[in-house]
Amino acid sequence: MDAILGRIDLAGGRVIMPKAIISESAGSFALFIDSEGNRVALHEKPAEGNLKAKERKTVAAKSVTKKAVAKKGKGK
Repeated sequence: MDAILGRIDLAGGRVIMPKAIISESAGSFALFIDSEGNRVALHEKPAEGNLKAKERKTVAAKSVTKKAVAKKGKGK
C-alpha cells in the first residue's frame, strides 16, 4: 500500500487519509482522490506475523470455504 500511496501525487491524485490501522486483525486502509475526482479506498490485510494463532485459523478456514463455494458454483 505504501508504494501505491507514494505514486498518487505523481499521477495527479491526492491522498486524503494516509494509511491507518483498523486493527491488528483487520489490517489497514487509506483514502485518496484520483486524477478524475473519484474517491477511492485501499484496504490491506494484516501482515501474517501480526495475526494471533486463533485468527490465522479463522482466516484460513474462510479462505478454504470461499474456494469450496467458488468450485461448487463452477460445476453448475
